[in-house]
Amino acid sequence: MKVHLKKLQDKLQFEGINPSKDSLSIGAAESIGGTNVGTRPMELMLHAIAGCASIDVCLILEKQRQVIRSYEVITKGGRLEGLPAYFEAIHMDFIFSGNLDDKKVKRALELSVEKYCSVAKTIDEKVKITYAYRIN
Repeated sequence: MKVHLKKLQDKLQFEGINPSKDSLSIGAAESIGGTNVGTRPMELMLHAIAGCASIDVCLILEKQRQVIRSYEVITKGGRLEGLPAYFEAIHMDFIFSGNLDDKKVKRALELSVEKYCSVAKTIDEKVKITYAYRIN
C-alpha cells in the first residue's frame, strides 16, 4: 500500500492522494502556522479506526442477514498533554437502526474492534480502545 502527499502553496496545507486517485485535504490549525483548512492528521486517525471497524461490522451483519437502515459512529480520542500528544484512549459510539438482533450486533462489534480491525490492532498496545452501541 502506498499513498502520495504533496504540499500545496498555502502554509501547512497538503493534498493526500491514494492509489484510487481519491484525494483529501490535510492541514494544520492557525495556532501552529496553518490555515485552518483540511483534516488534521490526528482526526484522520479517528476516521481511520471508525472506518475500518465500520467495514467489518457492516460486512459481518450483512452476512448474518441483518438489515441496517441507518448507521453512524461517533469517535472521540483522548490525547496526552505535552509532546508527542498521542492518543491514550479512543472511544467509539456505534448507533444503528434497522431490523437488527442485539446479540448479533454485539458480536459483530466484538469481532471487529477486538479481532479484525487492522487500525485498532495497529495501535491497541499503546491506546485503550473502548466502544458502546445502541439500536434505535
